[in-house]
Order: sequence, then structure tokens, then C-alpha cells
Amino acid sequence: MLDVANIGKAGENLRSFSIDFLTRPQCGLCGTAASIISRVAGIARARLNVIDVNDDEELFASYEHRIPVVRGPDGTVLGEGQIKFGSLLWEVGLARLRCCL
Repeated sequence: MLDVANIGKAGENLRSFSIDFLTRPQCGLCGTAASIISRVAGIARARLNVIDVNDDEELFASYEHRIPVVRGPDGTVLGEGQIKFGSLLWEVGLARLRCCL
């Protein structure tokens, strides 16, 4: 049964869902992953935040050797290293469900 009282809230959540793409310049894997991540974000209607780990000491310390990394809105790592379209789409879909429903 549809909960009419929460329709507006669900719509807000869909618009505000975002994922983070942790990257840095001169990263070969990041360049390859960028198009996949962009496609997945478009399909999932997610805002994509591109974050250069070189600009943040804490992120650099945590992710220097793990990039590219895709994180969900709660900071959960959804993919890293060699990003595969199907598995990332699955993980982003699950993150959307956790976040927004």
C-alpha cells in the first residue's frame, strides 16, 4: 500500500541521493573508472561528487592506495580499484534503497 503522507519525502530523498568518487590526477584506473561511475550515477539518478584525495589529508591517508573509490551517502565503500559497471550499479542501487526508502 502506498503511504501518501511520505510521497513528498521520498521524492526529496531521490533528488538528494549522492555518491562520492574519490580520485586524484594522474591515476590511470581513475580515468578508466570515471566513465563507468558517471553512467551508473546517471542511471541511479545520483548526484556525483568528484573528490580529489590530494586536497584532504585525512582522505589521502585513508584512500591513497585504494583509489578509485566510490562511496555511498553514508560513507560506505561501494566499489574500489577496478570498477565494474554491473557490480557498481548493483551496489549503488542497494545504497539507494538503504538511504531513501
